[in-house]
Amino acid sequence: MTEPYEPLTYPLRIVCFGARDVEMLPDLLEALHFADLVVALGDIQLERIAEMIGEEKPALCVLGDRDPRRPPPAPFTPLHGTGVIFNGWRIFGLSGGVSGSAEGQGFTLSEEEALSALTAAPPCDILLSHVPPAGLEREIGSEPALEALAEYLREYRPVYHLHANSRR
Repeated sequence: MTEPYEPLTYPLRIVCFGARDVEMLPDLLEALHFADLVVALGDIQLERIAEMIGEEKPALCVLGDRDPRRPPPAPFTPLHGTGVIFNGWRIFGLSGGVSGSAEGQGFTLSEEEALSALTAAPPCDILLSHVPPAGLEREIGSEPALEALAEYLREYRPVYHLHANSRR
């Protein structure tokens, strides 16, 4: 098992959006002003958020099962099986809803595809995903979750895991 690493001491102010947060956008304008980074966790109107934040604000996203299969608007950088270093923080993303649970034509992946992407993933400080790890479904009222995410979290212990698909 990989040894846990020390949390970073660099401050990072993140404004994070999930699917139900679009209605709150006008209330979040002040928070967006002070954010170092904007993160969208899938199944959200990226174009609307992009208009509000402009192209100067750094922004990352993972895509969900209802997102269109096209590149996100600027300034968003999509993460799926890839990562970035932002202000010293190692951030890795896994896009997609669980195969068979999608209502739209968006990004889905099987447990095997998730495991393959995460097996190749380096340790990170912040993990972004559309779906939660397996084991939280009842507590957060989520849609299907991924065991591969739970395994990655147990092994690498990122400081934060930000995900969507929470219903509570």
